Amino acid sequence: MSMESGSRRSFIAIGGTVLSAVLAACGGSGAQPSPEPGDPSMAGSSTSQDSSTVEIANPKDVTAIDVCDLLPDSAASSLGMKPEGERKSNGLKESLPDACVWEDPDDGGSKISLTAIDGRSIQVYYDNRSTYQDFEKINVEGYPAVRANKISSENLGSCNIFLGVNQKQVVMTRVRLNNEETGAVNPCDRAKRALELSVSSWPDAE
Repeated sequence: MSMESGSRRSFIAIGGTVLSAVLAACGGSGAQPSPEPGDPSMAGSSTSQDSSTVEIANPKDVTAIDVCDLLPDSAASSLGMKPEGERKSNGLKESLPDACVWEDPDDGGSKISLTAIDGRSIQVYYDNRSTYQDFEKINVEGYPAVRANKISSENLGSCNIFLGVNQKQVVMTRVRLNNEETGAVNPCDRAKRALELSVSSWPDAE
């Protein structure tokens, strides 16, 4: 075998190896990432409302009202926010439903947002507690809720609380503190208080 022939075969072999690697990479590109606990696609998983064992004595239907009616004007004012909120895309995850955001009167950066998530049980968060660094089951006016944050809420100056209002709906409240309040105010206390002042005003589920 001549040197030229041997070089040609080596080139073909290397080329075939590279092509196989490229095809394998393209074939794997269709794989879908695993949904996160805050992603509505989880509502169809084994941790959806169908597997929930959580009792809710007085279920509410938060889809029966506009998202900006979730926090009454008087409640927003008592929390130091403007009485009227503004509908915005969700700050936690864009795939979540729109939130309504209430800001402080001085536009200093402190905010409270509420989101109604339909087709979701509080059980989802119970089943995915290991994905949160900051997690605690709590009770809000007789309703099951969780404090669930990827990192320590006090250090970050923000907090997420999820409240189960019926077997298929969750309300998320998210509090962001400005620089002056961070470290001096517990954002989770404010998030919980927002729910305490609001839940009685929501319509009962039929």
